[in-house]
Amino acid sequence: ADLDALNGAMVRHGWLKPDHGLDMTRVAEVASLMNRSLIGPDPFTFTREHARRVVESTMSIQGPYGDIIKHVTLPPDHIMLNRIQLGVMALLGRLEATGNWSSIFDEYILGAAPVTPLGEMASGWPRPRASVLGAELAP
Repeated sequence: ADLDALNGAMVRHGWLKPDHGLDMTRVAEVASLMNRSLIGPDPFTFTREHARRVVESTMSIQGPYGDIIKHVTLPPDHIMLNRIQLGVMALLGRLEATGNWSSIFDEYILGAAPVTPLGEMASGWPRPRASVLGAELAP
C-alpha cells in the first residue's frame, strides 16, 4: 500500500487530522480489513466472522485497532454510508455470499467492463457523479 497516498486521502477527506502521528502501516491494516472485499481481483466470501472482526476493529476503542480508532473522525456525510456498509457486510456474511466484489466495484464506479449478468443488464445506466466519489475514484 502507498502509505503516503493513504495518509493524504484520509486527511483530505476529513478522516484524520494532518498532525495525527499514527503508524500508517496500522491505519492501512484496518482500512484493508474494512475494504477487504474490494481489494484484489479474487473472489471474496463474506462470513459472520469477517463481519464481526470488522465491527470489532473499526468501532471499538478496546478492540485491536483502538489506538487508531481513537483518532479517526467519521465525516458527517459518511455516517449513513458507513452504517449501510456495515449492515450490508453483516447480511452478506450471514448469507456467506461469494463474489468478485472488486470487479463489480470497478464496473460500477470506474466504468470497467461488466463481469456479471446483472452488470450486463445495467451497463447503460447512469453512474455516480465524480463529486460523490472523490477525485481519487472519478473517471
